Amino acid sequence: MTHEIGLFRPSSDHLVRRLWQHLALLRPSHWCKSLIAIPIGPALMIGDATGPALLALAGTITMFSLASAAVYVVNDLSDIDRDRAHPSKRNRPLASGVVTPQAALWMLAGLLAVLVLLALVLPALLTAIVILYLLCNLSYSFWLKHVPIVEMLIVPAGFALRTVSGYVAFGVVPDPWVIATVLSGSLLLTVGKRRDELRRVKTSADHRPVLRHYSEPLLDAYLLVAAVACLGTGLATMIQFFDAVDQRVLFFISLPFAVYLFKRYLLLAFAGTGTGNPTRLLLSDRTIHVAFVFWAVVLGSSALLDSFGTFDGIAALEAAHAAH
Repeated sequence: MTHEIGLFRPSSDHLVRRLWQHLALLRPSHWCKSLIAIPIGPALMIGDATGPALLALAGTITMFSLASAAVYVVNDLSDIDRDRAHPSKRNRPLASGVVTPQAALWMLAGLLAVLVLLALVLPALLTAIVILYLLCNLSYSFWLKHVPIVEMLIVPAGFALRTVSGYVAFGVVPDPWVIATVLSGSLLLTVGKRRDELRRVKTSADHRPVLRHYSEPLLDAYLLVAAVACLGTGLATMIQFFDAVDQRVLFFISLPFAVYLFKRYLLLAFAGTGTGNPTRLLLSDRTIHVAFVFWAVVLGSSALLDSFGTFDGIAALEAAHAAH
């Protein structure tokens, strides 16, 4: 009798596989994007932050992760047919049929219910920012994704809202240069993604109709403009944080690493290697990881030397020059 009952019970492996397939619909690998809610300024203040501020920041990151997951579900529901025509997106849970639209709707309802509960305990301004994020992305899903240029600006707007929320959680006025860097950097990744889609997918216009309005030369121009804007705003942000005379050496140490990372991304973009999925690229490219590690080690070592007064001579020279 026990054996007969066991025949009608799904195996634990089957349950785990089904659970993973449903979780994949929420794109957990993309939730790391919400960490951009911890921009440089507030991150440096975490040691002095109050408990409520840290809880507000954690709640904000959670809300944006859940909100982005809800947006992914809506996008996949509205793009099932187009995703089935895409060489890689056809393997997504809804497009492949492993998750039914009814199950996706139940998951969406659950996500929205948790968001409402979080909204009841978080500051009203943070909730308003998340609602604005949802409205922007829902507008994108049903309308703006078909509007040339505008559709590429919606993605950076979402990242900027995440960053602004981090400052709000700490009760700090958002830094305009940091916001500009986030906007231009995410625009760079978005243009690189569009260029990769246009180049790789023969039926790209069927998958993403707005691509009919673009050409590779046009997207190449957009890519270079976005890269210049991102590099410029990024350097301006670095100068701002290393504004003390004795910290200028930290800026010059950081400069080669920053320039290299931009050139590395452009190399991959123009070579058509991996820019179609920016998240996967940033998480998997070992060269980028090594550059970040070396940058962090060199910058940390320099900051430690600076704490011992190693670069005080620079300040002395600056003061002597000013006196003359």
